[in-house]
Amino acid sequence: MAKKKILTLDTGFDFILIGISSPLKDYRLCWAINKQCDLKLEREDDLEIWPSGQVASISFSFYTFEDLEDHATFHVIANKSREGWLVAEAREADYFLMIKGHMPRKSLTALISNLKAIPNVLTAYEIDPNKLKSAHNLLI
Repeated sequence: MAKKKILTLDTGFDFILIGISSPLKDYRLCWAINKQCDLKLEREDDLEIWPSGQVASISFSFYTFEDLEDHATFHVIANKSREGWLVAEAREADYFLMIKGHMPRKSLTALISNLKAIPNVLTAYEIDPNKLKSAHNLLI
């Protein structure tokens, strides 16, 4: 008799996600975040996703900063492009700030306050990626 193995996948996400609502262009927003939050975000190749049922990919602007001192990586990703949405159920967010690595709650609260203090940032708020249907698009 054949043995059966059941595979379970951990669908938990190991990053912090902040939604940012702002009319600024991506490069202007990242410049302001660098200045206000003391980061050094740099432009990377666009993040490309291939939605199911479509033959063409969709590209989203993508910025990265790796903080070697605090062992954290910061990514700013546009949520919308000409072709569609990265995470359609979070349309109120124009951009996402993704933080990989440990960040104490006090530091996260301060970061969100600094983001809100940037002129032309309407709001910034933490999002639970486990509650997003298309959070798999954020796996980079």
